[in-house]
Amino acid sequence: MQQYLDLVKDASKILGLSYGQKTLESDELVSRTDAANEPQLSFPAGDLSSRYIVVSLDNDAPYASFNILSPILHWIQADLKVSPATNNLTSEGAAVVNWIGPDPPPGSGPHRYVFLLYKQPSNFNSNDHAAPGGQAVRLWPRIRWNLAEWEKKTKVGQPVAVGYFKST
Repeated sequence: MQQYLDLVKDASKILGLSYGQKTLESDELVSRTDAANEPQLSFPAGDLSSRYIVVSLDNDAPYASFNILSPILHWIQADLKVSPATNNLTSEGAAVVNWIGPDPPPGSGPHRYVFLLYKQPSNFNSNDHAAPGGQAVRLWPRIRWNLAEWEKKTKVGQPVAVGYFKST
């Protein structure tokens, strides 16, 4: 995961995250209340003709120094397109995996919530990766989620952008 976080060193690979009118800086601390809903995403370097997938993970569960439950999957949204007017990423489709907001246990300190943006393969079908019947995904299938296995299965390749914030 660290190799992906290193993408924030390249300004063209930063995935913009915002809540309301507030654009977040990487590593910024966001309250649970403010992050109860998924953030607005933006990608100025995005290709207007491409579709994208975002995956959000908590890398620090249950504690940053003892992260045996990590990563925890927080969200997968597919069919994102860049708006030419705003650079915002929007999707008309339902989430592949519904968003769950930050909820670190008491005393654990801040957790990093990482957002990885991938170009969506042309043969990607959200229904193949979503819970049956569009149901919300419960906690247990999200724990120790295997990102490398998902990347291989979906053939998404490497992320094209990354962003993250911290929450307590």
